[in-house]
Amino acid sequence: MRDASRYSHVFVVLNDTEIIEAMPGGAIISPLEKYTGTTKYGSPVAAYLDIKLTAEQRASIVEHARQLEGTPYSFLDYGALALERLGIKWKWLENYVASTKHMICSQLADEAYKRADVHLFEDGRPSQKVTPGDLTYVGFDQRYDDVSGL
Repeated sequence: MRDASRYSHVFVVLNDTEIIEAMPGGAIISPLEKYTGTTKYGSPVAAYLDIKLTAEQRASIVEHARQLEGTPYSFLDYGALALERLGIKWKWLENYVASTKHMICSQLADEAYKRADVHLFEDGRPSQKVTPGDLTYVGFDQRYDDVSGL
C-alpha cells in the first residue's frame, strides 16, 4: 500500500528466523532473511520498530499472528483506503471490508497485536484502516503501564 510514507510493506517477526506477512496468495510464514541486507543504494531493506512490550505480550502476539497464516489477501482494502484518503467514506464498504476477513499486510500486523490485547493506536481505528505508513509512527507516543522485563 502506498501512502505518504516511503514504506510499502509490513510483517510481524515471529522469532529469530521467521516472519508472517500478508501476500496476494494469502498470509504466509517466510524466512526473516528475506528482508535482511541492504538495497543497491545502501539503504536497509527493512526498518524495525522497537515497541516496548513485555515477554508475555510478545509471546501472545506471535501466537495470534501464527493463527492468521492462510488469511486471504484483499485488493479491495486498497481501494477502500484510497477512497478514504480522498475524503470518501462509505460505511457499507467499510463494513464489507471488515466482514470479508481478508487482510493486507498492515491490517494483518495490527490485527495480531489487537488480538493479543496490545493496541498500537489510541484512536480506536479498525485494523482495515491501518497503512504501512501509519505503523511508522507507532512507538513514539505509546503509554504502556507495565514495561518490566524489557
